[in-house]
Amino acid sequence: SPTGVAHATLADGSRIADQGLPPIRIDASLDANGRLVADLLAAEPGARTSAHAELPKGAPLSFATATDVDLAALARAARPGRGTASLTTHGTLDLETLALDARAHVDAHALEVGSVRLAELGADVTARGNARSPSLRAELQGTRLHVGEMRLLRRFEASTDLAVDDGLTFRGSRISARSRGERLDIFAPFVFVRGDEAHVDRARIEGLGSPIVADATRRGDHLAAHVRADDLDLARLGRLMEEPALAGRVSLNVDLHLDDRDVEGDVRVSIRDATLPTLPHVRASIDASLHSRQGRLDLDVDLGGALQARARLEHLTLHGPALSIASWKRAEGHGYLYADADLARLGDSVPALAPLPFRLVGGRAKVQGGIIPVSYTHLRAHETVLD
Repeated sequence: SPTGVAHATLADGSRIADQGLPPIRIDASLDANGRLVADLLAAEPGARTSAHAELPKGAPLSFATATDVDLAALARAARPGRGTASLTTHGTLDLETLALDARAHVDAHALEVGSVRLAELGADVTARGNARSPSLRAELQGTRLHVGEMRLLRRFEASTDLAVDDGLTFRGSRISARSRGERLDIFAPFVFVRGDEAHVDRARIEGLGSPIVADATRRGDHLAAHVRADDLDLARLGRLMEEPALAGRVSLNVDLHLDDRDVEGDVRVSIRDATLPTLPHVRASIDASLHSRQGRLDLDVDLGGALQARARLEHLTLHGPALSIASWKRAEGHGYLYADADLARLGDSVPALAPLPFRLVGGRAKVQGGIIPVSYTHLRAHETVLD
């Protein structure tokens, strides 16, 4: 039987298909029993990788890889962030039947990508079945997740079973988070994604009072979604997010159908006795409905005295798609509008309004009027006051 040893080295700056390559060394040998062994070392800055493979005669290929990543040192990925990670894989692949049995493990520390920071992340993935459409099992754990200045989760875990065929099918997906004695569980029994089609069936979020239940379907430009929660406790969410100022109760029932031009459905949201980090004593209720371009709206909002607003719109008629500005310019309906705002307090209390000169203007603004059945451009202002 033939035997042999081979060595190959690619110098830094080598290119394949116009893609630059790091320094690479490959060592291969073939013994008298027909056993092929190969080792590879790629000295990619910020992602040094080693690989070992063995192919015995008449047996599956076995392989193992190890990669050490330093995000801040990655030269070819424009340094996407900071943090370190190690990735290892091992498994077997039958080159005739494509039967795959493989495992991967990731350990990452002090990750920072954009505004997202994560102290630790561990992940394990197993892949079995035909290599063209394997079945995957993924499990991960993480600690101290931050987004910007928000401390979202102290500790979390996630797992899912994934099938890869004509699309991606996730079954039994679960995310669990724990912090300050509270636990949040997210379940998704079935999620399917293929191109511009997606389905989420019977998803649930538990741990915030009554469960949040959700279903969603997307086909092309059309999206249908239903979300319901009868009584959420914001204080429990605040403890999970380590935000002690958060409190209050929320109920919601949202059923929407929308595409790239039109939307219809029902929205009911109630916020009671709420306290937000910059706003005490918040309450709000929204009850809106739009079907076949006929709709109504009831709105009552009190942002802790910074803004009080009430509005009612009845017998709304749109003469075109709801997402078209032209349709609203020709809309008809009856109703009224009342708003009273403390401008300086509103600017201080609502971070999204910080760029606007509310504090510079100061004073109070009041608007009260009726909407007559010609179009929204005919807002009859009974009182407009700016102090």
